[in-house]
Amino acid sequence: MKTTYITFICLLTCIINSSAQSWQKVGTGTNALKLTGTGNVICSDVHNNIYIGGWYRDDSGGQSVYKWDGTSWSELGHGSSALAATGGQIQAVFADAAGNVYASAFDNSSAGYYVARWNGTRWSPL
Repeated sequence: MKTTYITFICLLTCIINSSAQSWQKVGTGTNALKLTGTGNVICSDVHNNIYIGGWYRDDSGGQSVYKWDGTSWSELGHGSSALAATGGQIQAVFADAAGNVYASAFDNSSAGYYVARWNGTRWSPL
C-alpha cells in the first residue's frame, strides 16, 4: 500500500503543479463520465490510469468503480463480473503495481462490509 500512497501523492502533485490556474474536466462529450452520484475517492496506478469510487451507481443500481485510461471512462465489471456493492458507498480505492484494484467499505448482499479486488476481469471479495 505504500506504493499506492506514493502514486496518489504523485498524482496530486502533478495536478497541483500543472493545473494550478484552473480545474479541467477529465473526459468531455462522448468520453465524459455521465453518472448519478458523487465520487469521493480517487487513485491512480503505475500506468497513469485514474480510478474513482463513491456513491456512483451502475445501471443495475449497485455501487461501482470507474477507470479513466487517458481517453475514456469505463466501469470495472458489469453483469456477473460487477462489484457486489449494494449499499453504502465506496470509501477507498487503491491500485497495486501488479494491476489489481481494490475497493472497500461498502455493503454487499449479505449486509456486511468488505474489500474486493479487481484483477482486470472480475471483482472478488477478499
